[in-house]
Amino acid sequence: MIYVIAGTEPQAYDWINRKLEERIRNGEFPNQIDEYKYVHSPTVLRGIQDPHGIFIGTWKDRKDLKEIVEALLYASHGKNQTIKKLYEDLTKESAPVAVAAKILADEIDNEVMAKIMNKAKNG
Repeated sequence: MIYVIAGTEPQAYDWINRKLEERIRNGEFPNQIDEYKYVHSPTVLRGIQDPHGIFIGTWKDRKDLKEIVEALLYASHGKNQTIKKLYEDLTKESAPVAVAAKILADEIDNEVMAKIMNKAKNG
């Protein structure tokens, strides 16, 4: 099975159709389209082992990209260096955002607690 990770479903099926046509032109006889699977969500990757696939089109724009890469990393037992590097890059990019969100949440918590304490103190 070849897993196709694309930005959109049409991108995936265009690539799959072109690949099948190319294989037929080269004298191969692919069994069917089922040899390829569009990864429409991370759940497609549950329970698989040592996946093979391709990233095409606007795959970097997917909102669920981190979850897909996590599933691929898990399925490959962390042995696929390309997926490992991609996951590291994705988590590095989101780390500053997570830190900023935590700082903001802490400030909001502190402000709320101060208001509660002030209200309790002043009745």
